Amino acid sequence: MPWFMVDDKLHSHMKAARAGAEAMGLWVLAGSWAADQLTDGFIPDYMALRLDSKAKRHAASLVAAGFWVVAEREGERGWQFHEWTDFQPTKEEVEVKRAAARDRMKRVRANKGVGSRELPANEQRSSRDVRVTPALPSPAHPIPSVVETSVGGSPPVPADAPPPRKCAQHRNRQDAPSCGACKDARIEREDWDREQKQRPTFTTNKTMCGDHPDQPALNCPDCKAVTRTDADALANIRAEIRKRTA
Repeated sequence: MPWFMVDDKLHSHMKAARAGAEAMGLWVLAGSWAADQLTDGFIPDYMALRLDSKAKRHAASLVAAGFWVVAEREGERGWQFHEWTDFQPTKEEVEVKRAAARDRMKRVRANKGVGSRELPANEQRSSRDVRVTPALPSPAHPIPSVVETSVGGSPPVPADAPPPRKCAQHRNRQDAPSCGACKDARIEREDWDREQKQRPTFTTNKTMCGDHPDQPALNCPDCKAVTRTDADALANIRAEIRKRTA
């Protein structure tokens, strides 16, 4: 939809003052119609009379002020906006933009539904440590619980849940033969079990401070020491994970 553009200083322009408020009302309505109909600023006399019952008198004021000129197009008498193409978009410019917009929307509709969300995740070959994004510890919760969200609308999987021992195809079948994907899943589960045995335990909600046994205090040096120890231990675990997956 094209716009009929009006300068924000029109209210104080001498030409608008000479034409008068009623004539300027016709000028604005006629400009809106010309922009909508893509006439490049031509207003037939019958359309001006439809917009304003006193169109002939007000049009004369607009001509005298320099806003309009008397014109004729394809046998129709009327008026032409002065210097329309200098301030308003032309019919050709509007049609080019509309054609470009149609082509753009056609490409969008053709590609609709094709994206990364429809591609299945490589759950069998991706390392668990790669799929899980660890969160940063906070003073109140030094060891955050990290969750992993699967693709396709499945419920979130807790980070501490063990990986399956079989691939997705044979996971629920007791008599299914082992395949290459099952072997990879079994190795990943064995690595996970080994890591769980080596992982130290931490005191996350309790502190060594006798004054703040339930919640660490930021201004307490004893609470800071305990929180710092837990955070350093977590950083060491993550460094070990990165080293193994590098």
